[in-house]
Amino acid sequence: MTDINTKKQNMKKYYLILAGLLACACKETATKKEAVSPSYVIEVDVRDADSGMAYLESERTDVSVMDSTPITNGKFTFRGTVDEPTGYFLKVSGAQYPIKFLLSNDSISISGAKDSLYNAKITGATENDKLMNYFSTVYATLGKQADSLYKNFTDNGTLKMTPELQKELDKKWEVFNDHAFDMNAEYVKDNASEIVAAIVIDEMYVKRSHPEQAETLYNLLTDSIKNSYYGKRVATALETFEKTSVGKVAPDFCEPTAEGEEVCLSSFKGKYVLIDFWASWCGPCRKENPNLVKAYAQYRDKGFEILGVSIDEKRDLWLKAVEKDNMTWTQLSSVNGWKSAGAQAYNVNAVPTNYLIDPEGVIIAKNLRGEALQEKLQEVFSGQ
Repeated sequence: MTDINTKKQNMKKYYLILAGLLACACKETATKKEAVSPSYVIEVDVRDADSGMAYLESERTDVSVMDSTPITNGKFTFRGTVDEPTGYFLKVSGAQYPIKFLLSNDSISISGAKDSLYNAKITGATENDKLMNYFSTVYATLGKQADSLYKNFTDNGTLKMTPELQKELDKKWEVFNDHAFDMNAEYVKDNASEIVAAIVIDEMYVKRSHPEQAETLYNLLTDSIKNSYYGKRVATALETFEKTSVGKVAPDFCEPTAEGEEVCLSSFKGKYVLIDFWASWCGPCRKENPNLVKAYAQYRDKGFEILGVSIDEKRDLWLKAVEKDNMTWTQLSSVNGWKSAGAQAYNVNAVPTNYLIDPEGVIIAKNLRGEALQEKLQEVFSGQ
């Protein structure tokens, strides 16, 4: 009996020692893995791009990151490290458009043609795959449903609107938007610990100026994602939405005119000012310009001004559009796109966007277009 007990005790000691060794081995392996910084390798093969340069540029606005490398026989490689999944643009000499993807520390392959680089095949980018999965499922489903909704109001592909049909469409669109929010909320909730959830909020609700819905979805995110670059970007946008809401004092900003003179919003205090964010390439902006010309001619002598803020990146296109559309009011542009001072101050992610400011510098309305702008101006100037 003693021998049996002794053997049992010896076996127990053996397993305890073995477990301890395994634990140490696991700990040592984990330590070794932690010591090696994760990194990415991007192998690229671009047809019809035998030589030239390739560029890899981060979309982050808080830091400027760009890498470059020569192209040899259509092939090139990028190596590096990202502290978190981040949107990057891959650009190639001679290609009109880049391809954007979510870069993570993976072994990634990209292949495609120079003239359609934006449509190149990407494999191995795990975080990008997650984002593409959202677009191929939730986003694609909503897109088909929206198309189906509009088809009921078209004749041979052309929208045929009467006031009655417009009201009916508006009601159906409101129901659809609620449905779309529910689907996106379910996605964010199911992926609350993923970077892609914050990106979806940013793309679908922040950039489309839906602050209430953006805040609701933001509150579903885990703390780690809230502290990520995209989480912080959403949080910053929510703060800006609050600062630029109706009833708040309009944030001041300054930008240069075509002649290089710095003009600030605050210099217009004492007048009603419409801050008009636009761009030469923006079809809806250009379509709205005749309405602005009409409003300016009608109310400028009563104390109404328009402050045009272009988010163009090409000076010649900006100035040609100003002249062609007969925009005779003050025009500003740093020719720096979305990074301009005005766009940053008001978190402008889409154009046209506008704010109507009263003589005291308080925001009294936003995104007034067409008849809505005429009606508001008639209201504020009715006693004059």
